[in-house]
Amino acid sequence: MKYISVWSDIENIQNEHKENHVNEWIPFLNDNNEPISIGRDKDNYLGLRAVISGSNNHLLFISHFPNNISVFNLNTFQYVKHSILPTNDNDRIRYHCFVLRESSKKNTNQKIHEMMLFHKNTGLSIEYDENYNIFQFYGVRVCTTMRSFCCYGFVYIDDSILFFGGYDGIKNASREVYRYSIVEDQWVKFESILPMPLNCCIATLSGDNKFVHVIGGYNEHETLSTHMKTILQKWTSEIEIEKEWMKKEEEDRHNEEIEKGEKEKKKLK
Repeated sequence: MKYISVWSDIENIQNEHKENHVNEWIPFLNDNNEPISIGRDKDNYLGLRAVISGSNNHLLFISHFPNNISVFNLNTFQYVKHSILPTNDNDRIRYHCFVLRESSKKNTNQKIHEMMLFHKNTGLSIEYDENYNIFQFYGVRVCTTMRSFCCYGFVYIDDSILFFGGYDGIKNASREVYRYSIVEDQWVKFESILPMPLNCCIATLSGDNKFVHVIGGYNEHETLSTHMKTILQKWTSEIEIEKEWMKKEEEDRHNEEIEKGEKEKKKLK
């Protein structure tokens, strides 16, 4: 789809629509005017997440169920890589968080592309080397109170990710809002919450990066058509009670590292 904002000049949209089929779904065709199918017969793309990067913005990265990541070349219409994600606890990803880091967005000429992925207890920093066509995966700790959740709305801004709502995989939708700082490797759970339980919503930044729009989704009973607008600045600093939560979370991290070390010692005996 070639998109033009519906808030643009109506007459221009109508003229453009007649000439170039804007705001209209059309088949994805190759140079021979043949439809292109992205995906293998065995792939399950329900709840997938994808980003575009590459030295020429020509690579489509697709992360999908159960633990797959693939690279599709948008110039040649061919897959160039399939890899398995090292998920925790046999985690099967779907409706997860998958974002491209700012360094990869700004410097499209670089050959190393960085992404972040979160789903329940799985957190991953992902690097793709375009020259050598290889992935590197690095584990990222997920805070204790988010480990059962997926299906959250999310936005990436200034090397941080904001998470809105989510679903615990049983029956409960969340009203909570979290922030993960990639540079500091630090989580915060905000005291302010959503006005309703919400999962499978869409979160997106305004054009000036001053607001976050949280759109649609489900509560615990029905589909919602809500549209919430919140000031981004509200989610960029912490009040005292949130700092106390962060302190407690760091203590939990320390205890987990000690426990992990003890388990590794036992394995060596």
